[in-house]
Amino acid sequence: MAKPTETTGGEHAKGTEAAAADTRRGATGWARLPRIEGRCLTVLLMAITVLAASAIFAQSVLPPICLATPLAVLVALTGGLRRTLATVAIIAGAAFLAARLDLGPITDAPMLMAFCAVLAATALPLAGWADCARRDRTALAIARDESQRLRDTIDEVIFEIDRAGRWSSLNAAWERITGFSSGESLGRPVEDFLEALECDAEREKFSRLIRGERGLVTSLHTIRRPDGDTRHVEVRMRGAFDLHGRPVGLVGHIRDITQAARYRHALDDAERRFSTLANAAPVGIWRTNARGDTLFVNHAFKQMTGLRDGQWEGSHWITAIHPDDFERVVAMWKAALKAEAAFRAEWRWRRPDGAVVWVATSGAPQLDEDGRVTGYIGMNVDITEQRGAEAQLAENEHRMRAVFERTGGAADPAADQAQWDGLATQLRQMTGPHGRRPAGRKMWAA
Repeated sequence: MAKPTETTGGEHAKGTEAAAADTRRGATGWARLPRIEGRCLTVLLMAITVLAASAIFAQSVLPPICLATPLAVLVALTGGLRRTLATVAIIAGAAFLAARLDLGPITDAPMLMAFCAVLAATALPLAGWADCARRDRTALAIARDESQRLRDTIDEVIFEIDRAGRWSSLNAAWERITGFSSGESLGRPVEDFLEALECDAEREKFSRLIRGERGLVTSLHTIRRPDGDTRHVEVRMRGAFDLHGRPVGLVGHIRDITQAARYRHALDDAERRFSTLANAAPVGIWRTNARGDTLFVNHAFKQMTGLRDGQWEGSHWITAIHPDDFERVVAMWKAALKAEAAFRAEWRWRRPDGAVVWVATSGAPQLDEDGRVTGYIGMNVDITEQRGAEAQLAENEHRMRAVFERTGGAADPAADQAQWDGLATQLRQMTGPHGRRPAGRKMWAA
């Protein structure tokens, strides 16, 4: 990529403003000349008219009178309607005065009247047409200036590209985004600035548009600024055509998406970290949207349910709930969604292979900066072994009750204590030192 001469941002801005001012002065200078130098121009034209009319009608030969009409036409084209009226009046007055004094080339009254009529009929309509054209040029120049000022306030680059693939028009946003001034960029190939055009596929799309293919092309590019910063931009362009449908180049705009690209990269990075952490967790982790549709589950969740990708998405995860728990769990989940409240429950998964897995689930709503619920995130803890220990404990308790009832309560107290100590040791081995007691149950004691 070609490296343009580096200048400071202030110098770029001054250069751009000066160039724009020169362009506007050049475009509107002639249209504004009567307003800027109105009085001087009027005095000059009237002086020329008086001198010329005096010279023409101060002698009696006819040929010099032919200069009167070109003089009136010249004033009509350059001085406007009012000055033309004054010029016609001065020439007619000089002609009448010369005829009155028998000095001019025309002394016959009818011929003098005809001369003045021809002069007025030639100069005045031409002056009116010139005034209209001058007003149109002024209005066009003002509209062009307003359009350019509007283009320069837009945050996106508005550009035009000629048929040779070079920049032909750029607004002020070009310098703000790329760091290159319009002066050093205009006339240079587009490929010098848009790196993606170095790719064959992107270059082919660009070439087809240049050749006259119709349609809108959107592409992403990277621009390296002179200060070393990198900008990510989105370029949208289409072909431009003349009144006869012939291609004349391209038009389009460039949008700076650097901040959005950074946010997207940070979000993708956070999503990857979350996914990695979640898949390494020994518990099932899940995430839903505000409607309760599941968006993400980790590896442990899929192991517990036996569901594969394509089977748990949305609300399909409920198909893995054990039939005996189905209605209860679904009702609790819907109630939590409606109330935008936390969700806690215990139920059984029934895997496709027939295995049953007990889980304790806890989920909480996720809120945005305005406090609105955007979804839920939660986890499933496998409590199958704990549930099995509780069942075993209940069974042992039942057996001990039956033994006591059969002996009639006449057992030796020391033997009873030894029996209970042995049972406690057995229970600790099954449930661990922090084993959970069955909810709602009490150990029977004599």
